[in-house]
Amino acid sequence: MAGLVPIPAGPPPPGRISNFHDPPSLSALMVVLFTVLIGLTAIVLVLRLVTTYHTKQISGVGVGWAEYTSIIATVLSIVQSCIVLSLSKYMRHQWNVPLSWMTPSLFQRTYAQSVLAGPAIFSAKLSILLLYLRIFQIKRSMRVAIYCGIVAAALIYLPNIFVISYFCTAHVGEDWSLVVGLRCGDPRMLWCYVGMAILSLLLDMYIVLLPVPVVVGLKLSEKGKVGVLLMFFTAGFAVIAATLHLIYRIEMLRTRDQMWRGAQLFICNAVENYVAIIVGCMPGCATYIKICKRKSPFRTSVTSWAGPARWEAMHSAYTSEPDHILPRVGSMRSRGSLPILLSCRE
Repeated sequence: MAGLVPIPAGPPPPGRISNFHDPPSLSALMVVLFTVLIGLTAIVLVLRLVTTYHTKQISGVGVGWAEYTSIIATVLSIVQSCIVLSLSKYMRHQWNVPLSWMTPSLFQRTYAQSVLAGPAIFSAKLSILLLYLRIFQIKRSMRVAIYCGIVAAALIYLPNIFVISYFCTAHVGEDWSLVVGLRCGDPRMLWCYVGMAILSLLLDMYIVLLPVPVVVGLKLSEKGKVGVLLMFFTAGFAVIAATLHLIYRIEMLRTRDQMWRGAQLFICNAVENYVAIIVGCMPGCATYIKICKRKSPFRTSVTSWAGPARWEAMHSAYTSEPDHILPRVGSMRSRGSLPILLSCRE
């Protein structure tokens, strides 16, 4: 028995032989990347929640659905990542995976993470759009555009649950056998995913560009406009991840090495999810950093030197702006947008 050679899950390319002992693998990269992304996402989410809670009296808006959807997206993404990491030994070329590893557990875990993928990315994108709604809701055209984005996100990501449940589960009377794995690679399903990837990329570009006309129209300094736009353009990383996701989805249609491409897709999907969550938390982080700067040791020493009265006069002269700097400031303050914009502008 010890001398038996395992059967590979796929034929190797011409001139290559199967390596079941120490083959090239994406598992190490995946572990490091997922650890960094989860840690960074947890930090910025906590900063967002803390800032939103403590600025409630100023902004008039406390922790709401924009924050709740960020929490939901983070929890779903972490659970999905844990399932993917449990499959790390499969992150190799298909001809380096023994056929005996194609077990019901593999197909069940693959299905579980795929079902979570749609709601996770939808919650992350919804969080960004709800944040936009909080900031820009005084403008009717922006409200309509944001609601259209929310509907589009739901139509793009949530049907994934039904598609994956048809192709990648055991049907009535079936076992979780290799038949399920073969059906999960059905070209019809792969084409559905290509369509979803195209629409997802377009949605990401829409989200990145959506606030640009409003921000450009604000009566801020050029430095202030650049700061606000750079904060929103962090979503551009999600666009890059979505572009790679689309490329690998197309590659899945014309490759027999679906395990290696699948591992690449896992990485792109995780980057897109976590970056979307981080983008939604950026305004809160910017406000938190601004508060920390105001409470820095340097400021404390200057305050002691200048005296409270003189410091307040200096601070007011530095931070105060005429009322016409922002359009309809009163309305924005009542809806919690002013602190976010000011935190980016100063």
